[in-house]
Amino acid sequence: MPSGSAAVQQHAEKQGWVELFEHAGVRLLNPGCGACIGCGPGVSETTEQVTVSAINRNYSGRSGPGKMYIASPLTVAASAFTGKLNAYRKGMFLAEAGATA
Repeated sequence: MPSGSAAVQQHAEKQGWVELFEHAGVRLLNPGCGACIGCGPGVSETTEQVTVSAINRNYSGRSGPGKMYIASPLTVAASAFTGKLNAYRKGMFLAEAGATA
């Protein structure tokens, strides 16, 4: 999962979110072009794979041969964190990490 910018990545590091995602097994990428333009990490490789993205376009083959869903950035993060399509719920990252709000 890439950050939207270096500033977003730094903010996530300061908040402890990077550690939460790494603990959940999420592979974090540097900000930049990739799956949203159909290249690089994050592109599906098989028709069975599913991609959840906050990009602004969706058409067949946009991000590989798999199924692709467009969602809000929070839903993308929640899905990456849980490993399945999942809507963000307030405090869910704290609950998954065993912390309290």
